[in-house]
Amino acid sequence: MLILEIGTERGFPHRHPITRPGLTRSRRHTARLPRHPQSSFDSNHTRKWPSTPNRFALVTQVTTNPRVRPEMLNGMDRDRLIEKVSEYNDADDHAGTSRLIAQWLLTHDPAESPEERADLLRELAEAQLRLGAEARALALLDAAARLHPQGWTMTLYLNTLRARGEDQRVHDHLASWRAPAPGGTWPDLFEFYRDLRLPALAHQAAQHARKGVWKVFVPPQRGLWWRTGGPLWFVRAAMRRREQDRLVRKLGTGRAAEPADLDEVARAVLAAADRDGVAFDQAARAQRLRGEGKPVEAARVLTGADWHPLVLLEAVGAARDCEDLELALRLCARLAEHDAQYSGLVDQTARALLTRGHLRQAWDVLDTRGGHAGTFRRLRMEILLAAGLPHLAVGARGRPSRADHDRAEWRNWWWRTGGPVPFLRARGIRREEIEFDSWEPAADATTALTDLTAAFVRAAEVDVIVSKALDLRIQDNHPEAVALLAASIDPGRPSALLLTELASTLCYYADDDENALLQAREARAMDPASPSALVLEMEILGYLERRHEALVVLEALPEHMTTLPEIRDARSDQFLGLGLTTLAHEAYGPAAGLPSWIRNGHRRRLWWRTGGPLRAVRRNRLESERLLLQTWQRIGRNQARILATVVGAEQAVRLRAVAESFHARENVQRLRWSRAHVVTRLVIGAAGSVAAGLALAWLAGESLHLGVVWQAAVGLVGARLCYLAQNTANRFPKAMPGIAAVAVAGYLVTRLTVGWPDFIGALAVVAAGIVLVQRGVGALVGVAAALTQRRFRRREPRGAALSEMLDLLDDISRPARRADLAWRRRRLQTLEQVALIIESDLPATFAAPDAHTAEQLRRRARGAAAAVRELKYQLVTGPAGGWRRIEGVLKADIAALATGSLARLRYAEPASARVQTRSRRQLVAYMVRILLFAGLPLGVVLVSQPWLRFSETILNWARLLGVGWALVYVLGTVDPTFADRLRTWFALVNLGRGNGDPAQLDRAERPGGGEQAARRGER
Repeated sequence: MLILEIGTERGFPHRHPITRPGLTRSRRHTARLPRHPQSSFDSNHTRKWPSTPNRFALVTQVTTNPRVRPEMLNGMDRDRLIEKVSEYNDADDHAGTSRLIAQWLLTHDPAESPEERADLLRELAEAQLRLGAEARALALLDAAARLHPQGWTMTLYLNTLRARGEDQRVHDHLASWRAPAPGGTWPDLFEFYRDLRLPALAHQAAQHARKGVWKVFVPPQRGLWWRTGGPLWFVRAAMRRREQDRLVRKLGTGRAAEPADLDEVARAVLAAADRDGVAFDQAARAQRLRGEGKPVEAARVLTGADWHPLVLLEAVGAARDCEDLELALRLCARLAEHDAQYSGLVDQTARALLTRGHLRQAWDVLDTRGGHAGTFRRLRMEILLAAGLPHLAVGARGRPSRADHDRAEWRNWWWRTGGPVPFLRARGIRREEIEFDSWEPAADATTALTDLTAAFVRAAEVDVIVSKALDLRIQDNHPEAVALLAASIDPGRPSALLLTELASTLCYYADDDENALLQAREARAMDPASPSALVLEMEILGYLERRHEALVVLEALPEHMTTLPEIRDARSDQFLGLGLTTLAHEAYGPAAGLPSWIRNGHRRRLWWRTGGPLRAVRRNRLESERLLLQTWQRIGRNQARILATVVGAEQAVRLRAVAESFHARENVQRLRWSRAHVVTRLVIGAAGSVAAGLALAWLAGESLHLGVVWQAAVGLVGARLCYLAQNTANRFPKAMPGIAAVAVAGYLVTRLTVGWPDFIGALAVVAAGIVLVQRGVGALVGVAAALTQRRFRRREPRGAALSEMLDLLDDISRPARRADLAWRRRRLQTLEQVALIIESDLPATFAAPDAHTAEQLRRRARGAAAAVRELKYQLVTGPAGGWRRIEGVLKADIAALATGSLARLRYAEPASARVQTRSRRQLVAYMVRILLFAGLPLGVVLVSQPWLRFSETILNWARLLGVGWALVYVLGTVDPTFADRLRTWFALVNLGRGNGDPAQLDRAERPGGGEQAARRGER
């Protein structure tokens, strides 16, 4: 007998035989899959419904009156009934099948063959399942199982119960059976026990299922055989007894369900036949329209009648197609009012809640209404992985079979949570159980039920509009896409999806980030639980450099949304934009619940960048970045408060990004250079200590003639002493002269003594040398950091000036700071820095293409810098009204820099004698020229010596004169008053010799000089 899996789209894996005993003349339709509406949350809705003939043309005498009218059967015998049922099934007229069989059951004697009556009940139950009447179908299957418990009936019954999550009823029926189970149910029993993680009972069911034709459905279970004792049969028997007790404790004691009244069930079938048939047609037509890409027409079809379970299931799928999970949850709640255990309802509800981040509520839905079938166990694993609990997730899923598509994922997490080492997994489970127990009680994730009809039609219309906008964007017709989306916004019928799509189009294609941000915020206000609107808002804030605002929004999110992978990725992007890589890695949280492209891509790269397996390094980096983030946020709040007093609160929200982004980048650069300084110091210290230990060990062997063991001991002690000397020297940053003196003293000791004093001197020299090398390299790193900071500030003059002026204005507003003279001295330097930035760096950013524009910019910048420099005197003296004038100038300049209106910068006439500043290149060229002319005579003497061969005396005099010339030239060039000082020195020397003033003598010797001197003397 060949079994086909059917009904998986609705969540219940019914097995449908091609041939089976019973209604053999009507089996042509059984080899075809049943056609019923799509109800799962998957996106595969491409299968179209076949054209369904009008069943009212086949059965024209249908009535909704539950009373039986025997004349409708027209003396129909059983064979004719089978042929008619086959015709209705071929035409997908399950309502007609239900009418015929129900009337037959009500009008014919129940004393017929139990097997034949069970076949009719099963056939009616299948029709009711296709029509969505699961309660009546289960009652019919229960009656059929009691009459004749054959394999197909029991399989259909058990699988339907398991799809509904009613494992308790499955266990009740299994416990109520007096005789051994029919052969066809052993595969189902095997799956049932395996899902409940009862290996011994599952092995027993597999052994029975492997007999006869059923072995094709259950492969050999060698793993179960070894897990349950292998050749030790008594171990397996003991395990079966224990598992029976566990089954009773888990699902309760077995008790037989009360049989239903078949007459009442048949009358209910007749009463609901017309409604079920109309609902089936509506669901079929709606699914066909969805497959043809007509969601609006499908929505109108579905909302044209009452909310039948089939219609609700199809509406849930349509709402999922329209990406409206809120509407899907409302429809699921409406369906739960009809039947809370409807097949596929629990799965769809839990998956929608999981998608929206309501993990606790999704878990509660599965815990109260779900069972232990594979679908429910997979969902439990997804929920626990999203919550970051991989050890519990592996246990909740259980070991999947080879046919399960998630077997590879489960095995991956199995290895990552301990693999074959059980105590590692047990420890992780204990740790995660504590976290799981701390989950807060779930709140209702669905809003109040409104007009579902209008909401459903609107969702379908929005889906059509979004599809048209997408086509326009693909054609690079972005303006028309924006116009279409903007014209479709209806304030009376708001749509968060439409606003999100408009914001996305404005941001990515129209380059209008400000309007896109407004639309995204409106969409998030309409649907606060929508991850897509929130992620889009975070991206736009990142483009606008408003990361402080983005972090505030992310911190205010409810706890259930912070576990979503999209939100974790958005948070990591914000930290990465600030340059805080360790915080970006931490924002991802545990790898569980993240998609593989994030887990194995971006997160893994951040893991390596932040230390890899070195947890201590990552912990230290994390602490420093958290401190930097807190400092940046505090300063940003203060600067935003000051900026709001200058440009207004509304403008400050948008304009604060300039100073905040500059401050963040500058602090991150400082943090990186400080890390580089620490790393170089530690590396040099460690390498120097090791090298010192080796050198001292060798010296002990050479000079002290020690053995190998003593050499090693001396080397270890020497390395340790060098390390301690480094730590001690690092406590005194200004101890360079003392360290140099220690090095010189140690060198003298090594030159003057031998033996142990020589060794101690060498130790002093090595230790001091390591410290000096550390200080030297640290100084080089500091110089490089200063140059990098200076280059960065020159690239960002607007942010640098704005940040400094905001801090200064904040300090001036505090009276205690005004009275502090040390603060005034520091702020004088701040004003000079701001003036230099405005005078030099700000014009250089524009790189004017012509000389006239460049000169105008330089003149205007000199005037603005002069206005800032005029504040220095008032800052130092603090005259009456001086503080108000300083505040006025600073506010005007802050407003000009923040808004970009540079013409509003305060202007003052610059001083006429302006100090000529030189660039680094000009300064280096000037110094090279001085050194070249100063050393030219000495260089000529040294170069010409091999050819001229001066005597030793002449060469020494030539060297002396060259050095003297170099000294006089350098001093005369660097100090313009050196010539006057030299002349005064010569005059003093001549006066001492009695020769008079050489200057006077020089003037007297010149023509007319004596007469001029005599006239001056007469006067």
